[in-house]
Amino acid sequence: MGPVVPTKRKYVGDGDEDTSASKRSPPKPTLHRKAKQTVFDAVDAATDRKNYEDSRGPPLTTLSTSDDESLSDISSDEFEDVKQPAADPAEDEDEEDWEDAMESRGDHDNHVLENTDEVRGEPMDLELTLPDASTTYIPEINVSGRKGPSKTEREMRILIHKVHVVFLLYHNFLRNWWMNDQAVRDALMRNLSGSVKEEINNWKRSMGMAGAEVQGQAPQEVNRGKGTSDRRSQDWSGSASRTEEGKPDLSRGDPTSRFLRYIASHWRKRFRITAPGLRKRGYLSVKDVETEIKSFQQSHDFHDRFGEHIESLDEFKAHAESLTGSRDLGTQLFVSLLRELGFEARLSCNLQPLGFGWSKIEDVDAKKLRKVRSAQQKESEAGGKASRSGREPVPAEGSDELSLGEKEFPYRPKKIDNDLTAPNYWVEVLSPVTNRYIPVSVFPNILVGQSDDLDAFIARGKAANESKQTIAYVVAFSTDGSAKDVTVRYLKNRRLPGKAKGFRVPIEKIPLYNSRGKVIRVQDFDWFSHILRAYARPSAMRTDADELEDNEELKPVEDDAKQLKAKEETLQWYKTSAEFVLERHLRREEAIRPGVRPVRHFIPNVRSKKGDEKPPVKPEPVYFRKDVLACRTAESWHKEGRQVIAGTDPLKMVPTRAVTILRKRALEEIRAQTGEAPTQGLYSKDQTEWIIPDPIEDGKIPRNSFGNIDVYVPTMVPRGAVHLKLRGAARVCKKLGIDHAEACVGFEFGGRIAVPILHGVVVAEDNVGLVTDAWRHDMKEKEQKEKAKMRKKLLTLWAKFARGLVVWERVKNTYGEED
Repeated sequence: MGPVVPTKRKYVGDGDEDTSASKRSPPKPTLHRKAKQTVFDAVDAATDRKNYEDSRGPPLTTLSTSDDESLSDISSDEFEDVKQPAADPAEDEDEEDWEDAMESRGDHDNHVLENTDEVRGEPMDLELTLPDASTTYIPEINVSGRKGPSKTEREMRILIHKVHVVFLLYHNFLRNWWMNDQAVRDALMRNLSGSVKEEINNWKRSMGMAGAEVQGQAPQEVNRGKGTSDRRSQDWSGSASRTEEGKPDLSRGDPTSRFLRYIASHWRKRFRITAPGLRKRGYLSVKDVETEIKSFQQSHDFHDRFGEHIESLDEFKAHAESLTGSRDLGTQLFVSLLRELGFEARLSCNLQPLGFGWSKIEDVDAKKLRKVRSAQQKESEAGGKASRSGREPVPAEGSDELSLGEKEFPYRPKKIDNDLTAPNYWVEVLSPVTNRYIPVSVFPNILVGQSDDLDAFIARGKAANESKQTIAYVVAFSTDGSAKDVTVRYLKNRRLPGKAKGFRVPIEKIPLYNSRGKVIRVQDFDWFSHILRAYARPSAMRTDADELEDNEELKPVEDDAKQLKAKEETLQWYKTSAEFVLERHLRREEAIRPGVRPVRHFIPNVRSKKGDEKPPVKPEPVYFRKDVLACRTAESWHKEGRQVIAGTDPLKMVPTRAVTILRKRALEEIRAQTGEAPTQGLYSKDQTEWIIPDPIEDGKIPRNSFGNIDVYVPTMVPRGAVHLKLRGAARVCKKLGIDHAEACVGFEFGGRIAVPILHGVVVAEDNVGLVTDAWRHDMKEKEQKEKAKMRKKLLTLWAKFARGLVVWERVKNTYGEED
């Protein structure tokens, strides 16, 4: 038996085409005269190979991507394979009309050809009937004849991808704003039972929140009988009391994690999934896009095809009252509930935009699309028949009537989004104990992850490819409306791009040129970070949790693959860390900024000898390296033109250092008198101010104990005085009798002696001109004296040379030239 080759049928309309020969109308006689050939017929005749566009669809298929992204695609398992129904008379009529149109076109051509002589030379009116723009069909042809996509098509997909990402960001921003509505939160709180409220109170008591209990119906106490003692009770009994008020109970771990597991389980039981959520469908052909737009404009109540449709805040409140909707809506309401309970909860969204690649995952599954359309058509026909028979129709599964929770229609459980193995929405809750965010997912499975176990939040393998579930951008929306890119946390080994490669816009290398056209440097441009700046939290509102998250969990790993193993937190690791620091590792001139709280606490691993118990170890606070301040003594700040603000206490007291011999002798005398080593205080720059001396009076220049004035910086010059940086100006001022002071601009150290550097003088402004003129005159006199001295020296030298020549001439005449 030879191989069976399936025939390729062209899909027409919303239903399947009937290929039964018995149901078709008899074929019309074909015309011998061939119709005029069109441009599209010529292109089809010239192209013999398999068109590349059939498998990927042209770039124009993204005309309605912003609307189609909210549509949902169902798996083939949700519909049973049924026998093909008999041909609909309407379809036969359509076929007959189509064939009649082809025949009438041929008859018209024959008529025109046969009567050309009769009408030639006679003017006639030409009537053109233009089709509606919404019904225009663009044929899928590849005029260029290339096998792959062109540059324009690639650029178009990139633009479509970017626009879709921007739309999804705003969609989630709007939902995040709706979740903060007080009416929505009140509706969610009314649905809580008494046992849940009691569990909330237990959590608050475990966290040490006194007086923050939620009012509700308390569970009834069980009468244990007369004389029953509560000694053996393992929980808190009536006679028990806390040893320290206001502190969390960490005897069984973080109370927040335990409570999140409980409330997630409760929410999963209460919330009913009645509609599919957002998902990635892929690129459609132009004809399919046109069909989807028409169907959506006619009716968008069929959730399996168009997804969940919530247009206003009132509809969002209605779903909060009925606790029904999609997985995405259930997670959003869950975040709203946690925020009402007092948690710092963020809505994390794994955006599923249309990609910019050309792989199979970017194309729509035509088989599933046909099944969904067929199911919608059958359901519409069933609803119409029920209406004609006088009975009230039962709404479709996932329709607005059922999703709003009306009780007259029975709820029929149905597998919705069963092919999505990982969530697209989850919540991140900030733990008050660890100051870290805990990811929590309710649908499809309850997940309470830790920082080192987040693989279940991202779909992988064959299931991810079939459901087109990818990871490209994971964005977390906070209560204040800000958003943050948290994709790195959910990537394997926190390597970017990792699994997001091919789905996330890569970082571009932009060269920067100088005026000569030469590349100065190459700058990195991250498009998504640039777009997300509109949702970023201002610097003044950033918290310690943000800093800790950015420096640890959201920092991409750039090490080699062999060095990706997490570093163990040890004393040596903290000593060399660029982000964190312990107090024991601070230098002499470093101190922690006042009022800064520690990020966490570090417990050193102290080893004990064999047979000995480990000594008690005190936890050490850990601080950010950016909170470390550089401190100096008051004398050191004075040399930089600053002075300590009056009444300021030093941040740190350290032993006094001595460099010169005189200072060492003074410290030894103090130590001999007091018996203790002298100390001095260290101050930060925030505790100092610029030295602004008082203005001079009557031209008198202030002096220090050494008879000069300190001018380490220009601001130390008193008002009304001027610093003349002229060498020898002090001698001129003494000759003129002008009050002045030599300026000390620094010190030189050598041989354990500090030598001041004197440069210029400080005089009153009224004497600047006089001193300057006198200095210039003095310099001229000095220059003339130097020239006269040099002239005299040269003349003396030439006289010596002349006398030597005279002596040499006399010796030659007397004794001759012989040796």
